[in-house]
Amino acid sequence: MNDNNTTIYLGLDISKSKLDLGGPDIKYQSFNNTAEGITKLIKILQSSAQSAYIVLESTGGYERSVLLALERAKITACRINPFHARAFATSMGKLAKTDKIDALMLARFGAERQPRPMSSYDEKQENLRVMYDRRQQLVRSQTCESNRLETAIPSMRKHLETSLKFIKKQIAEIELMISEYISNNTEMQKKVDRLTSVQGVGIQTATAALAYMPELGNLSDKQASALVGLAPYNKDSGKHSGHRSIRGGRHQVRNMLYMAAVSAARFNPILKTFYEHLIAEGKPAKLALIAVARKLIVLLNLMLKNPNFSLAK
Repeated sequence: MNDNNTTIYLGLDISKSKLDLGGPDIKYQSFNNTAEGITKLIKILQSSAQSAYIVLESTGGYERSVLLALERAKITACRINPFHARAFATSMGKLAKTDKIDALMLARFGAERQPRPMSSYDEKQENLRVMYDRRQQLVRSQTCESNRLETAIPSMRKHLETSLKFIKKQIAEIELMISEYISNNTEMQKKVDRLTSVQGVGIQTATAALAYMPELGNLSDKQASALVGLAPYNKDSGKHSGHRSIRGGRHQVRNMLYMAAVSAARFNPILKTFYEHLIAEGKPAKLALIAVARKLIVLLNLMLKNPNFSLAK
């Protein structure tokens, strides 16, 4: 990327086979989503008289090679939630959906919302996320098969039991792969050790935090809780004052934190006292556990932010 201080937001719509580039004052262009096509894209971006800021969506993996190439070329990029992109396009009155429209809307989203750029594309962290995605897929399949087994007719039970046995074996295999991957990465292992030193936080919660929250350790308390979807939002209108609720965020981490909160509320001396205080005040158990989960993510962020921070004994 050149040193020109002028920045132009460009949208990059990504699919399995194509990369569609659009934005203000540039010619709409389409490239193959291949090594050759990505190389052509990078050359065009580098030849621009303005510094490109690429806005793209998460696509389930089709964006990984592009992000790696942008990182190596030192071109700023931001990966946003497809739901946010679609909601923005709808708010702009763009109900039609084509690759060209999507690219232009991503560029406009960037210019108007100015989303925070990705700090970097960490290939090792991304590989961990992909492996953990696979674990989550298998866990969901296990739940579905277990539910089917509960109401299965006799002739289907053996088939479902065999399927469950296979899925459980695959879960064990992927968890071993994740464990070995982390142990072979000194920095990741140090982070896991720091996170699991918090009573109530197990290996799965720590791994999910590393896989889905690469920003952890570089956030404020409010940013950490909001990013994981544990920041309460008001629901007031006129004279009506509704209950505050949580929503959005990185649900993969939030789900793990909730389970960790159940354990922490029983065995972590500090968080157990906090939980019992909320219950004594009449708070519902679920609300109290969410509050514990919120304390946990703030604590985990602090553990990685400050290497000298130690927990009270």
